[in-house]
Amino acid sequence: MAEAIALQRGLELLEDLGCQPVIVESDSLEIIQACNGVIEIWSPYSAILADCFQKALRIGDVSFIHCPRKANRLAHNLARHSFDSNSTFVWDGDPPGFLFSDIVNDVTLI
Repeated sequence: MAEAIALQRGLELLEDLGCQPVIVESDSLEIIQACNGVIEIWSPYSAILADCFQKALRIGDVSFIHCPRKANRLAHNLARHSFDSNSTFVWDGDPPGFLFSDIVNDVTLI
C-alpha cells in the first residue's frame, strides 16, 4: 500500500511539473508488473493503482522498472515515511533529517 501511495503522489508531482519522459523505479515487483500490464492486482490499493495508470497515460512517456530494495533503500524509506505520516511535502535543498542515514549509505556504496 505504501508503494502504491508513493507512486500516486510521485506521478501527481510529475504531472504538475510537466515532466517527461519519466522512468519510475520501485522495489515492489508486483506494482511494477501491474503498471507494465503483466499482472492484474485485486487488492485494497487497486483503486490507487487505477488512478496511477490514468496519471501515467496523461503524462505520456512513462517507463516502469523494478529496482531491488537493496538498491532502493532511500526510496523505500521515503515511501514508508509518507505512508506512516500521511503527509506530502516537497523540499528544495537539504533533504529531511530522516533520510540522512540512507543518503550516507547510498554514497558509501558507490
